[in-house]
Amino acid sequence: MVGRLTLKCDVFGFGIVLLELLTGRRAIEETKGGKEENLIDWVKPKIVDKGKVHRIMDSRLEGQYPRKMASFIATLGLLCIHSEPRFRPNMSEVLNSLEKISKHKTMNSTSEHNNLFDTPLNVENRL
Repeated sequence: MVGRLTLKCDVFGFGIVLLELLTGRRAIEETKGGKEENLIDWVKPKIVDKGKVHRIMDSRLEGQYPRKMASFIATLGLLCIHSEPRFRPNMSEVLNSLEKISKHKTMNSTSEHNNLFDTPLNVENRL
């Protein structure tokens, strides 16, 4: 439904913010040719393949970021901006996923925790 604000609209907006943080780009940017480029249209084709998150990352980071964590956050962002609102997570699910990241940061890297960033929120069922 168009024109109706829902909690899923907030989730969508949060997903855009996550992608802006990763990419260093605005939601809508003007290109050199004077056209507008939508962040969603720019991001999606670049990270369809798993492990390709480096293609969207803010170049100012100069590759200095945890790749699995960045991939996890990018996937979470994509879930939040899903074109079908019913497939978007609710904010408590998003918060839970982000808390996992925070906890993982303080844990020792063991094989038990290495798969933490593979698929947030049952991504296979949503994308």
